[in-house]
Amino acid sequence: MLYRLLCGLGLACTLALADPAPKIFAKCIACHGTNGQAIAPGAKGGTSIAGLSQAKIIADLKGYRAGLTDNGGAKSIMYIQAQNLSDAEIQALAKYISNLPKAPHKVIDTPQP
Repeated sequence: MLYRLLCGLGLACTLALADPAPKIFAKCIACHGTNGQAIAPGAKGGTSIAGLSQAKIIADLKGYRAGLTDNGGAKSIMYIQAQNLSDAEIQALAKYISNLPKAPHKVIDTPQP
């Protein structure tokens, strides 16, 4: 009985320490893609979030959470997504996204006359 109780507590502790970022990022996939390399609808600048600095991601998410950041047509969507994120979740998500590989630059072949 004591063994089961201790194992249960250990499991609970392990689960509590698990990185929340992948689960949180699952909500981002629809617009940003599975690897963060998609350009979200309405985003200014034509850049993806993959590989952005943690500081930039934290500032943007806190700005969206406060309703102050505007990066194009996605302001209301990002506000809804960020409004309930804690500072710890924002930190974890920023670390996760900043470690995603940047999107490769696409070279557009222009036909020669």
